[in-house]
Amino acid sequence: MPNGKLRTKLNLLTMRGDKDGTASMFQLIRYRSTAPPTAASPKFPLLLHPSPTQEENLISRLGVALCTCPEGFQLRYLGSYMLDVPARLGHNPALDTAVECLLQSHSQLLRVRSSPSGRVPTDSKYSKALRALQGAIVDPTLAMSAETACAAILMCRYEMMMPEARGAQYVTHAQGACNLILLRGPGAISTEFERGLLRAQTGQLVLNAFFWGEDCVLLQDSWQHVTRGKQKTFKVTKLDQLFETVYHIPSLVKQISDFKNGKSVMNMDQLTSYAKRLQEELVSLSATEATSSKATEGTDQDLGYDQILLWADDDIFPIVLSFHSREGAVFHSWVWMASLMVDMCMDNLVPDPRLRDSMSEAARRICMCYEYVSLLKPIGALYLQLQLTAAYYVSDQRQRDWIVEKVNIIMEDLHIHFSSSYFETIGSLLFKGLS
Repeated sequence: MPNGKLRTKLNLLTMRGDKDGTASMFQLIRYRSTAPPTAASPKFPLLLHPSPTQEENLISRLGVALCTCPEGFQLRYLGSYMLDVPARLGHNPALDTAVECLLQSHSQLLRVRSSPSGRVPTDSKYSKALRALQGAIVDPTLAMSAETACAAILMCRYEMMMPEARGAQYVTHAQGACNLILLRGPGAISTEFERGLLRAQTGQLVLNAFFWGEDCVLLQDSWQHVTRGKQKTFKVTKLDQLFETVYHIPSLVKQISDFKNGKSVMNMDQLTSYAKRLQEELVSLSATEATSSKATEGTDQDLGYDQILLWADDDIFPIVLSFHSREGAVFHSWVWMASLMVDMCMDNLVPDPRLRDSMSEAARRICMCYEYVSLLKPIGALYLQLQLTAAYYVSDQRQRDWIVEKVNIIMEDLHIHFSSSYFETIGSLLFKGLS
């Protein structure tokens, strides 16, 4: 018979949460202690509660920040990959220190929200996390790990949430995370966690294509295997399907801008056909999603919405949209932004007042998302900033002033302020001189 006292250990494997609560998966391990028995046991043994390890403490704190803090502050809104982070702690110093850093800025964000005087100075966690990330990037093994890419994304989110401004470092980490994902390549994406990291940076990769005037890298054949969901292990969402069309818009904008300057490799018929195809894909995707189906009703896949008359005194957008899920708000706001941009491309080829009306309607619907999204600020509302920027580009001055005001309300907890010049600069980078 084996020697040693039989002991039990409980390991946290994973943690997932939604609006109804948090579900955790644990592993129960039984083993025999190799420590020699004590000479005598006390008559009344003490009930011992061992202190949690540093890793267990970090997992516990992250679990609270993911799903149980106030709704708009829950870190799960940063992306689906966040729910897989607890199970990956303890293996890569860059990820562990990035989570520590993120939780520090998150706790300060909550503290400042409840008490404006509650802001505290940052400590050395930021410097420690930067050193760990830099060390992982130069390590041949760690540089190619999903945890290192995740650490870069989390440092980007930290920069976004911290109370002190750090200039362009937010952009630096966002670009760095994209570079790490691209360096690993599509062949390295084999889990939902890795797929979630790619989803989290998809918007940045599309923006890079707009800003640099090139095709989106995710249009390359090697990436299509992942983005089109050809790997059966991945769940393909409506948003994934939508982005298959969105990936083409930077190419269309560039080609039409070049065409107007006499430099395009495509002729008028080819460009018109390209734009019409994207229009048809967007119409097809959005047509069946405005109302709920019985199969998705009440779930995250319920992309439906209702129109509601706003009681507040808002004579610009008196009717607002109430979405059945945050996923529905994200999906439709991206559809309307994409439609606006494709219609503008088409209008620059074949001017048509109906296209102008369609652009105005898309911008109006993006703005009608604000009331719903504002309930999820700050973290759950961040995504709408880009769509409102596109709406700003095609709006009149009165609506532009409204957009600037509302974006700053969304971002006020993050101590970020946007001016009209910001929207004009980003709009010109997106639309490349199209009017």
